[in-house]
Amino acid sequence: MGISLHKDELRLEIKFNKKLNESVMHTQELACRIKSVRQKRRLVKTDRDKQLIQLDKRRAELRQQKRLLPLVPLEHPCQRGWKRFFVLREDLKHSPGKAFYETLLAKVKTVEYHHDKEFKRKKRRKRYYGYEVKQGNYHI
Repeated sequence: MGISLHKDELRLEIKFNKKLNESVMHTQELACRIKSVRQKRRLVKTDRDKQLIQLDKRRAELRQQKRLLPLVPLEHPCQRGWKRFFVLREDLKHSPGKAFYETLLAKVKTVEYHHDKEFKRKKRRKRYYGYEVKQGNYHI
């Protein structure tokens, strides 16, 4: 490959094969290989998009591998969240109606589990989103 200047023109000489000794590329063809600022910016953007697509594919692949992993039983099972149940208060334990309250608690036997300490559930109405205290169904 050689570059020769002749009569104020830049010519690029490329050897393709032995049969064609030299092939001359004109300066107009050379100019199209130089990238403009817009093309450079666009290449950067498309390269970034390609990287993000590859990362998303890799993340999906890892998620699939994680989902297919077998479950391992624990020695001591653990529970996440909060547990709520009724207990007889200290002042009622020493009162004369202690037997009544103990039989009442034995009949209720309500145990609730919730992910939040306040045991609230979300209200789902059209325009108002708030929280309300979760009410249990108690039958005595």
